[in-house]
Amino acid sequence: MNIPPSQSPAPDTLRVFVYGTLKPGGRYYNELCKGHTVKETPAMVMGKLFLLKPGYPGLTTGEDWVAGWVLEFVDHEILQKLDMLEGYDPARAAAGNEYDRVLVPVYSRPRQQMGEAWLYRMSLEKVAELEGVYLPEAIWRESKVNWALLEKRVGE
Repeated sequence: MNIPPSQSPAPDTLRVFVYGTLKPGGRYYNELCKGHTVKETPAMVMGKLFLLKPGYPGLTTGEDWVAGWVLEFVDHEILQKLDMLEGYDPARAAAGNEYDRVLVPVYSRPRQQMGEAWLYRMSLEKVAELEGVYLPEAIWRESKVNWALLEKRVGE
């Protein structure tokens, strides 16, 4: 893997790709991430992004370029807090988790590979259960656009 030096992770950091409520400006960023990161880099992963009925996003496997951020943490204990928020327990069967935490390739916004990061990915079955609405623009925004999509879906 050929990663540009400017995109290389700091030694011993924990890298997490975030695309929704944990990214800068997101609902849980200030509470869980702000002040705990050593580096925050705009990034992309391959997948498919959905707005879920409860009002937050879910990302599945897919072929879209989904925009988000790679957050790098020195304190690896943060992963337990993120797991709790995301409804993930590594000791629980996959069907019992809301998301699965997986290591995936991440890319810079010009789509150059920048290594791997943890990602919270949702199954298509869970997306269907939570009445997900596909977001073809592949960018999560807590905005009236998303809420309008959700209201349209719920009204169907």
